[in-house]
Amino acid sequence: PFSHGTLAVNSNEPNAFTNEHIDALSEIADVLSEAFARLDYIRLLQERTRALERESRERRKAESAVRINLGLQRVRNEILRMRDEGDWQRVAAAFHAELRQLVDLDGCVFNIIDLTANAYKGYDVTAAGLENEAQYAGIDPPLRRAMESGQPSYRRSRNAIEKEYLHPMPLGVQSILDVPFSRGTIAIDSLRENAFDAR
Repeated sequence: PFSHGTLAVNSNEPNAFTNEHIDALSEIADVLSEAFARLDYIRLLQERTRALERESRERRKAESAVRINLGLQRVRNEILRMRDEGDWQRVAAAFHAELRQLVDLDGCVFNIIDLTANAYKGYDVTAAGLENEAQYAGIDPPLRRAMESGQPSYRRSRNAIEKEYLHPMPLGVQSILDVPFSRGTIAIDSLRENAFDAR
């Protein structure tokens, strides 16, 4: 016998095994017990590792949610401080600062969309606030889709961008994500393909 069963040998001959054979097989069975004990230990370590990895992922996810919520609260605080139209600059600058903490992006634009006029205005969102107003006749299909569906529109590659946009995009931009809000979309772009995840 050994820890997980028995080591069985057989022979067609009667009395085929001597005490020496039995002693040798007993030693082999002891070694097998050690091997199974080691295997049990390895399995236990693997399970503990998987549990720690799950816990670590959950902790990172919770920490990310806290960072996002704190950032949103800071932007909301700037919104609550608004007293006139000029305060948009402060709100946009706060939004830019918080977004940069969360996302690896190259640029951000507020697209203010007028579906009935089939036009929109784009404002670069920078550390200083809103800059470089640009007006566009015709609404790019991804922006229209985002506004009409209420769902983000994500172009993961330069190829996908070039297929759908009516207006030229900066050459280095490799991926764009448009997230709709009540007046248009928040567009973020990156110099990398597949730059953005669900977060």
